[in-house]
Amino acid sequence: MKRLTKYISPALFATILCAIIAGYLLFVPPVNGLADNGDFLQTLSQNGLNRIDTRNLSYFNYVIEKFHIMHFYNETAVPIYSSQFLFIQAAIEINKLFLSSQIFDIRFLGLIYYLFFLGAIYLLTRSLTAPNRNFRNYLVSLIVVFVFGDTSNTLTFNSFYPEAGTFILMLYCFALFLLIARKLVKHDRLTTGAFFAVSLLLIAADYHNVPLTFALLLMSLGLLFSFQRHLAWVYILVAMVGLIGMGGLVHHTVAARYQSLNKYQAFTHGVLQTQEPSSKVMAGQISSQYALMKGNDYYPNTYSAILPNSKYVHEHLIHKLNAAWVVGYYVKHFDQFSHLLDDAAKNVMQIRIQSVGNYPVGARRSPGAHTQYFSGYSLLMKSFYPRKYAFNLLIAGAFLVIYVIGMVNSFRKRDSRDMMKFFLVLGLLTIVVVLPITTIISYGTYNLSRNMFPVAISLNLLLVLLIADAVNYRLWGSAVQRDQQEVKTQK
Repeated sequence: MKRLTKYISPALFATILCAIIAGYLLFVPPVNGLADNGDFLQTLSQNGLNRIDTRNLSYFNYVIEKFHIMHFYNETAVPIYSSQFLFIQAAIEINKLFLSSQIFDIRFLGLIYYLFFLGAIYLLTRSLTAPNRNFRNYLVSLIVVFVFGDTSNTLTFNSFYPEAGTFILMLYCFALFLLIARKLVKHDRLTTGAFFAVSLLLIAADYHNVPLTFALLLMSLGLLFSFQRHLAWVYILVAMVGLIGMGGLVHHTVAARYQSLNKYQAFTHGVLQTQEPSSKVMAGQISSQYALMKGNDYYPNTYSAILPNSKYVHEHLIHKLNAAWVVGYYVKHFDQFSHLLDDAAKNVMQIRIQSVGNYPVGARRSPGAHTQYFSGYSLLMKSFYPRKYAFNLLIAGAFLVIYVIGMVNSFRKRDSRDMMKFFLVLGLLTIVVVLPITTIISYGTYNLSRNMFPVAISLNLLLVLLIADAVNYRLWGSAVQRDQQEVKTQK
C-alpha cells in the first residue's frame, strides 16, 4: 500500500482506471458511440463534413464511423457559434495527419474528447483528495471513476452531440474552482484565468447552456475571496462581464435562429399539456384551434392539421408567444407548471439518449441496440433516484445548510476555503433548481432528457464533493487543520 501511495496518487489512480474503461469502450472493436438522430447535419455542415451512407438504416439505429471530408465550396454551411467546433477541427486535422485527407473517422473525435476527459478526471480527483494519500481518498477516487467514468457520459465522445463538450467542460470548471478554493495551486491568477476561459467555452458549447451563465457568475463571486488586491477584483469583474457577454452573444446569434421553433414547441409541449387546453389558451387571447397542435413538433413527421412554419401560424400564434406570456400563463396555472417540473425531474438521470443505437452496422447487433458496459451508476440512478422536483429542492436546501455552516465557521477563522466552496455549491444548486424552470418555459417538455443533462452532472459533482468532504472530515469549516494533520502523519 505504501508503494502504491508513493508512486500513484488518488488522482493518477482514477485517471488510469478511466483511461482503461473509456478506452476499451471507444476504441476497441466493436466501437461504441451514439447514432445520429438527425441532429448531426448542421454540425457536419459547419465543419466541412458529410455522410457517406445516406440510407435511413444508419439513422437512429447504428453508429456512423466514417464521413467524407469536403474539399470544395460548402453551400450548406452556416455560421459557427459553438466551441464544439474547436474539438471537431482538432480531430479533423489529426485525422488528416495520421489517416486520410478524404475520409474522417469518428474515433479521432473520440480521441480528442478522451484526452481532455482524462485531464478533467485528474484535476477533479486532485481537487477532491489532495494533498493526502490515505485509504479514504483512494476510495473517493474509485467513486469518481464509478460516477464519471460511466458509459452514459463517455458514449457521447464518438458522436457529434454537444453533450460531450458540456460534460468535460463542466468537470474542468468544477475542478479548477475547487483547486483555487482549497489553495492547491501555486499560481492562483493563472488558474483563475483558466477557469474563466473554460467557462466561456462551456457557455458556447451549446445554446442550451446559456442559462448556466448565471450559475457561473455566482461561482465567480467566490473568487473575490481568493485575492486581497483590488486590481485582481477588477480583473475578476471584467471576466464576469465577459461571461455575460458570451451568454448574450450565444443567445442572440444561435438561439434567435431557433426562436420560432422554440416558441412553438414550448407551446405545444408545455402550455398545451393539460386536459383542457382550448379554454385555457382562449383566456390568454389565443384561438382555441391551436389546441389541436398539442404534442406536435415544429417539423412534424406525419400529417399536421396546421403547418407550424406557415405564415398564418407565425402571425396568429408564434408572434404572440414570448417569455412574458408563457410565464404569465404558468403563474395562473401553477398546478400544471408543477406537473411539468415533475416531468423534468423524471428525466434528470436519463442521461443516455435512448432513441439511438450504440453499435456500428458491422457489430452484428440488432438495430438500436444499447451497450450495458460499465453502466452501473447510471442504471442505479435511473431506477432509484426520486422523480419529483420537490426532492431536488430538498437536496438544495440540505446542501445549503451544510455549506452555509462551513462558510460561517470559515469566515470567523478568516479563511477563504469554505467561503469559496459555498459559492461553488451555490452555483451548482442554481443549475439544479433553476434550469428545469427555464427549460419548461423556453422549450416545454421537448427533448427533456438532453436539456436536463447539466442538472445530472451538477448533482453528481455535488455528491462526490459531499462524500470527499465527509470522509476527510472537511465539513463545518475544519478543512485546514485536518489537511495539515494528515500531511504531518504521512511524513
